[in-house]
Amino acid sequence: MRSLNSPAAALATAVGIAAACSDGAGTTAAKEIAAVDRSIALLAEAPPEDRGIRLDELRELSLSTPEVIEARDLCVSAYDSFSRAKATLERAKRDVADVERALGALERGDAGRAAERGGEIAEMHLKALESTGDVDEELDRAEELVRKCFSLRDDLRSRLGAPARKE
Repeated sequence: MRSLNSPAAALATAVGIAAACSDGAGTTAAKEIAAVDRSIALLAEAPPEDRGIRLDELRELSLSTPEVIEARDLCVSAYDSFSRAKATLERAKRDVADVERALGALERGDAGRAAERGGEIAEMHLKALESTGDVDEELDRAEELVRKCFSLRDDLRSRLGAPARKE
């Protein structure tokens, strides 16, 4: 019978404990990134009226692994950015529609009225142009964040041995 005080036994015990500890931490992180992936899949598949709820669920996932928390937060930022871009797009559509209505009213009216409203329409046009420029900026920002989100999640999955995402 081998003594537990032998160097070989001590080494075997230390290796076993280290493996168990790292396996437990790795398993937790792998489970957490899988939970983030599932939450993002539900968010992506949700009808527009449910996306806010799904985003809140992603935001509120209980996580303990700093790298997974970072990935989740980055993905939340990406979806928040897309939500802002959508709101900006809706505002731009309204601004353009306002200009179109004003121009249509001028076409139906007299020349004196057209001259009177010209400055107002010019301001409306500038506002619409600004709104459409804001949409481009928001979409570019959101697209960059999504790329970073997917890249970070892929990196974590490969390092943690988590299953590949199904997106």
